[in-house]
Amino acid sequence: MKNIYAAFILCLLASSVVCSQTFWTGPPTSFSKANFANPNLEENQDRITPNMWITRGNNQSIFNIAQEPSYQGVAFSPTDTEWAFGSIADGVQNLTFNHFVLTLSSNVGDNVLNGPMVLHIISEDIYIDITFTSWSSNGTGGGFSYTRSTDSSLSVDDFDNKNAIKVFPNPSHSSIQVTGFIAPEKYKLFDITGTKLQEGKLPPDKNISIENLQSGLYFIRFEEGQVIPFIKN
Repeated sequence: MKNIYAAFILCLLASSVVCSQTFWTGPPTSFSKANFANPNLEENQDRITPNMWITRGNNQSIFNIAQEPSYQGVAFSPTDTEWAFGSIADGVQNLTFNHFVLTLSSNVGDNVLNGPMVLHIISEDIYIDITFTSWSSNGTGGGFSYTRSTDSSLSVDDFDNKNAIKVFPNPSHSSIQVTGFIAPEKYKLFDITGTKLQEGKLPPDKNISIENLQSGLYFIRFEEGQVIPFIKN
């Protein structure tokens, strides 16, 4: 909890800086990391803010890879965060915050799916609703997934446009075509282990050849962050 007191003192001392709470109550988004996926790869990190990138190794708990190289223990990771069971709607002043693992009474695998939580990014004073939907326990690969709220300053139109991106046909044998709103045209293509197989810019016809891929599940990630799964048959 020392980080909380430090942030409070900085707010008092820095008279030129306005410290205020920010509540992310925008439309929900989802993130998942597959078992044994490489946490050092961008597609396996939920880059919530420039200083907060949540991921997980093949075992142990989650950590903030933007500020720490790996999981650093129950009293540290994810650094710059505190957590509580509940929701923003409950009033954050009524919630009990602590380090992630300690909030879960050190039994992460047993308790992490027990209900909604609030993530507090301490240095930025941002509160985010978050609900874990899966968690791989007992050293089975470090997979996990959750849904979380987004920055409420993102307009509904922007959010809808962002999520309007699709690929078809899906499944496909030879090529996929990208449809919908595409502002950044750069993409990266990954296999199910998180290995990057190709990257580039969308051609004018927005068709991407997948003839050289083996049959299986793949993911295409666009520059603005959306990840879309597709199947090569």
